[in-house]
This record gives sequence, structure tokens and C-alpha cells, in this order.
Amino acid sequence: MSLFYRLAFRFVFFFTKLSDDRKHKTNRERKDVHVRRISLSNKQKMNVLSDHRNLDKKEPLLFDIHGGGWLYGDENLNLDFGKWYAQRGFKVALPSYSLVYDNNIKTIVHELYEALAFLKENAEGLALDLSKAVIVGDSAGAGLALLLLSISQSEELQKIYGVGKLPIEFSGCALYHPCCYPKKLIFVKRPKLFDRGARRAFLRMYCGKEEYERLLSVADFSDYADKVSRLCPMLVMTSLGDQFLKYQTDRLVKDLDEHHLSYAYLCIPDRKFGHVASVMQIDEDHCQKANEQVLAFLRSTID
Repeated sequence: MSLFYRLAFRFVFFFTKLSDDRKHKTNRERKDVHVRRISLSNKQKMNVLSDHRNLDKKEPLLFDIHGGGWLYGDENLNLDFGKWYAQRGFKVALPSYSLVYDNNIKTIVHELYEALAFLKENAEGLALDLSKAVIVGDSAGAGLALLLLSISQSEELQKIYGVGKLPIEFSGCALYHPCCYPKKLIFVKRPKLFDRGARRAFLRMYCGKEEYERLLSVADFSDYADKVSRLCPMLVMTSLGDQFLKYQTDRLVKDLDEHHLSYAYLCIPDRKFGHVASVMQIDEDHCQKANEQVLAFLRSTID
């Protein structure tokens, strides 16, 4: 049955990619943004974006982690989104990471740490101002962003994942439609039997065989929130139109409140504003307005 669900995941996300490609076609090209393509180890890649006019000018780093349910996406998925921010005074890094078909969450964490270490080592050549760095993520990528920030604040989590503090200290964070509870994902609404099977198969991939129980014990934010004493200034963004994962954002807000972790909250009151719309379709008027609010928050954390 595990093979059945793996194939089903690939099938679903094949059509997700086709849908996202159609959405990207509504965005303009932005040829005035320079894209530097970087190869890291283990076939991992990263795009670093800069406005052509400011190639050699030091600017704040925006480290953006793409979504895709840990099952889809690469360094190009959020390219248009990154270009939008690059035109507004950031050097934008878009890293890829392994998908859970082949590697578990611990490998993903190590790969993102490697991308950050590369940026720190090459900050001068890339014209990065690391004293003003922010981290952004959408959907599963937002879950990864929050996980990285939490690991950096917890020695216990550092031991579990086999890493230290983050190579770069972030001044602020924006979580677009965050998915921080893998164990509570809903894959199939009916019948529940298939939903349980899909979740079980997914978590086996997410945690891997060797450290399944250990990584499963800290898979959801609620599992490790009490290990985190503070987080950098953070904006949690969702919308009434996110029928797909708003329940995950609602749970995150509840946990942040229960553990007295401060955050700003932005809920777009538009029921037609779907999951990560402002990441996929950045030139739509309602998406521009939402991104401008997130941009204002991020600037407030570094000014």
C-alpha cells in the first residue's frame, strides 16, 4: 500500500505543477532582475536574485523556502515571487531541498543549513547585508522556516537534527499560509480509511525509517513549541479563502498564544483569495496588496 500512496502523491503533484505553471503565466517576466544560479552539494541548487541596477549594492537578504507539501517544488517554484521582492530592495535566495520521496526531514534541514552557510561564506561576493536578514516561507516552506528558527533556539532540537544554531541570524520572518503540523494533514476527506493510509505513508517518508519515532515525536509545532523560548518578529498570514490549509494556520496561532510567543497576524478577508495566492500570482491586484502588507512588516524588522 505504501507504493500505492507514493504513486498517488506523485500523480496529484504532477497536476499541481501544471496548475501552478498556468498561474505563473499571469505574472510578467521581470527581465530587469538578475538570476544567479548556484549548485550546492547533493544536487541541491539555489537561485540568488538581485535587481540589475543594484547587483553590487549591499542589500538585506530574504531567504525564501518554497512550499509544495514536502512533495513538490524546487528553486524555481517561487521565482516570480522572489523577483517581486528583489525589485523592492532585497537580495533574494531561493534554495531547493530534497523531497521526502528520497530523503527525510532531517536531510532537508541539513540542506537548508548548507544553503545558509554558503550565503554567509559568500556574503561579500553576493552583496548581502546579513545584519538585515529575513526568512520567508509559504505552506510547507513556512513550516520549514518556523522549524529552522525553533531549532536555532533549542539545544534539544539541535541534538535531534544534528545541527547547531543557524549560520545566519534573522531579524524577521513571514509565514504565508503556514503548514506546521504534518501529523494533522488532511489528504482525503472521504473515506477516512484512505486519509489515514495516506497520512501514514507520508509520515513514513517525512520521518524516514532509521529515526522514525524520534522525528515523529517533534514533527508538529505543538510537539516542540515548549522548547522555544523566543522567536524573531514574525508575521503569520492567511486568508478566509484558504479552504485547503487555514485550519493549520488557526492551530499555529492557537499554539503561539498558548506558549506566549509573539507574532503579528494578517488574515485577508477575501473568500476568493486561495492558498498561497500571493506567492503564485503576484501581479493580481489583491495579491499585490497582500504582499505590500507583508513587505511593510519585513521592512519594519530591519529598519
